[in-house]
Amino acid sequence: MIPLNSANMFGSEGSGNQKKFWTKDNKLVKLNSKYREADKEVSAYELGTMFGLDMVRYEKKEYMFRSQKCIGCECENYLQPFEVSIPFSELFSGSEAVINFNTKASEFFDITVGLICNLTHFTKESVRKYIMQILVFDYIICNEDRHLSNFEIIKNEKTGAYRFAPIYDNGLSFLKSNAVLTQAELQKRLKKYKSMPFSRNPKTNLIDLKEARKIASEYKTNADIKGGILNNSNIAEFHRRLANRRLDELLNK
Repeated sequence: MIPLNSANMFGSEGSGNQKKFWTKDNKLVKLNSKYREADKEVSAYELGTMFGLDMVRYEKKEYMFRSQKCIGCECENYLQPFEVSIPFSELFSGSEAVINFNTKASEFFDITVGLICNLTHFTKESVRKYIMQILVFDYIICNEDRHLSNFEIIKNEKTGAYRFAPIYDNGLSFLKSNAVLTQAELQKRLKKYKSMPFSRNPKTNLIDLKEARKIASEYKTNADIKGGILNNSNIAEFHRRLANRRLDELLNK
């Protein structure tokens, strides 16, 4: 049981429904809200690693907070010395880009890619691939919280070099469930599932279905080499089933 108090933590008590803290040994702790994010973060980390993605590693742990036992998860700070993170959302401030409800997903995507290229001098192909890989991953895990502040590029202020951030913050995934759902409930939640950031429609949010299928095929190949999604006991059973189903559906569309 890890105590959370002023002796070993600092910073805000988080935003939204979830309490978050930075500890003095440079770890981010996130306590479960009603959505029980810890299991989903761990499952997403395991799954993304199987796919060959650069993931922030989350560990599920027990904490004592305000005299109560709490379940949560923690991860290491992925920033190196002199590095700062730049959320994609910040790139739009000061730009002339106008995004509204009438903007097509593909146009929104292209504008975002252009803003990143202008700042970093990354190639268009590398930026497109980075974002597309995350969009496909989010489709497979049914992530409902990949707004543009959950994408980042990282800048080293000493050298001026940029790099892409690892994938993080997957707590509102897997249809917000840790328990195996009935077929009826599963279908109901899948119909209600809304994606982000370019379109609330999960299929439209994939931007390019042909490219998305190619990425999904690479994920499946990598996962099969490591024993297959359904055989990874570190991923919760329902999360395994859902991810395997979504992957197969995408490949067979």
